[in-house]
Amino acid sequence: MKLLFISPFVPGENAGHAGGVTTYHFVEGLAALGHEVHLLALSRQMERPLLEPLRQRLASLHTYEIPYRHDPSHLSRIRHFWKIAASILRGIFSRKPIYLVRYDYPGFAELAAELAQSLRPDVVQIEYATLHPLRRVLPPDIPVVLDTHEVRSLTSLRTLQGSSRLLRPFHALELASWIESLAGLEGFARILTVSDADGLAIRAFAPHLPVQTLPQGVDCSQYRPFGQEKKPNSIVYVGSFDHSQNVDTALLLLDRILPAVWEKHPTARLHLVGSHPPPVLSRRAGPRVEIPGFVEDLARHVESREIFVAPLRQGAGIKIKLLQALALGLPVVTTPAGAEGIGLEHEKNALVSPTVEGCVPLVLRLLADPAQRSRLGQAGRQLVETRFHRPVLVKKLEALLEDILEEKRQSAGRPPSGQR
Repeated sequence: MKLLFISPFVPGENAGHAGGVTTYHFVEGLAALGHEVHLLALSRQMERPLLEPLRQRLASLHTYEIPYRHDPSHLSRIRHFWKIAASILRGIFSRKPIYLVRYDYPGFAELAAELAQSLRPDVVQIEYATLHPLRRVLPPDIPVVLDTHEVRSLTSLRTLQGSSRLLRPFHALELASWIESLAGLEGFARILTVSDADGLAIRAFAPHLPVQTLPQGVDCSQYRPFGQEKKPNSIVYVGSFDHSQNVDTALLLLDRILPAVWEKHPTARLHLVGSHPPPVLSRRAGPRVEIPGFVEDLARHVESREIFVAPLRQGAGIKIKLLQALALGLPVVTTPAGAEGIGLEHEKNALVSPTVEGCVPLVLRLLADPAQRSRLGQAGRQLVETRFHRPVLVKKLEALLEDILEEKRQSAGRPPSGQR
């Protein structure tokens, strides 16, 4: 098949966020299976090191560069923050979700339309619902798949529930505009969600849409127990701190979980790992809190810790950080928002607390019980091997895209490919 992927960022093994890693492995995996894969991506200066591996593996790579707040030049930062401010105002007055407005680059849409016309791919796949308006500029006779990664209405709802009184009206408006924007999901051959819960969130407002679940996953040969010596009494959380839900989770660990853990276990150490920690986090680093930022070998860094703790209360979809920790054999303590879509069962393959504060006694249990850490780590690893091994999911995506292409052939009155 000839495939065109369109992404709001440059994907890569070292992208520093789950969506970038997942998209990279899907496009790279399909190319390795012999398909002609082309990629169009919004690009930032900091993502340039990710381009060469893509050029080596894909049929073609096309980028449209935009400013980003972590680019080194002051001009780029000013342009980025001006874009955000303008997006907020446009979102309020147009009743469009801010995340849609922020990614509204007319030049990028024109490039997408030109590429689709010149390449004439069998199928186009758009990554993230933030780019779903691009469907309108693509040729109507080319099937288009939308991979949502997460459903923003669920994310906005959870953000609203946990927001301050001052910000609550803003988040309520964002949620309402996202629900209204579901009408824009017409015209897709498939809308992919990473969990059944995400799919139900879309069907609740638009039951006629062609929603299908395709989980995200990890490569269990890359994320595996290495047998390293564990750092004693170590607790780890991983996240790209560009995302507010990861900052929120880190602050919950620092303010509501670790102080109670330190009362009973003063030698416990917290490791907050991920790119671009903001000052509100980085200034909290100290003898018992390590905040290294981005690390090159994430798998080995995380595997050397004893417990993975993720008291999530925001976000939606499958959390790749949890799949990585489970695949590494770490025992996991989380909340229902973290367990969602993975099938974690309390006491069987993880410890799941209905509240943030309820994580405290679970962490203390694991710090004191190596046998339980080992048992839960093995059970979590087995779950990921069975349901979320990435090469298996690449084959599932391949089959899904082939089904779409076959449907197009049949609707055009051509015989199925096996009958020619």
